[in-house]
Amino acid sequence: MKTHKYKVGDRVIFRHASIGTPQIGTITKLTWYPCKEKKATYTAKGDNGVIYPLLMLDAESDVGNISTEETAAGRIILRKKDVEEYKASQHTSFDHLKLKELRELCKKNGIAYYGKKAELIKLLSMKENIKGI
Repeated sequence: MKTHKYKVGDRVIFRHASIGTPQIGTITKLTWYPCKEKKATYTAKGDNGVIYPLLMLDAESDVGNISTEETAAGRIILRKKDVEEYKASQHTSFDHLKLKELRELCKKNGIAYYGKKAELIKLLSMKENIKGI
């Protein structure tokens, strides 16, 4: 049986499955994950006011984990994975298309199809966002 590394009231940096970004918060409760070998888990209240249960340490859990390295450093350390995920979220579905393909797509959707690639992507993205309303 593992013991708890942190105690109630400790400030920690963690990542939880319900959010993609690292959070800073305070441990509010020490808990145990019920399995063959009981594992120490934590409940933390993020600075955003949300309660995050079932936190374990350093990638032990699929739900959420306290980063011992970042907590010890007292700051969020940007990881390569975080940067890649952020860049992927900024990628639009039209970036990979060539100018000729963009013009054809604009023509099919009744959008002005003359201009630079960036302008056409912007117009197509706006049309896509309006459809989602």
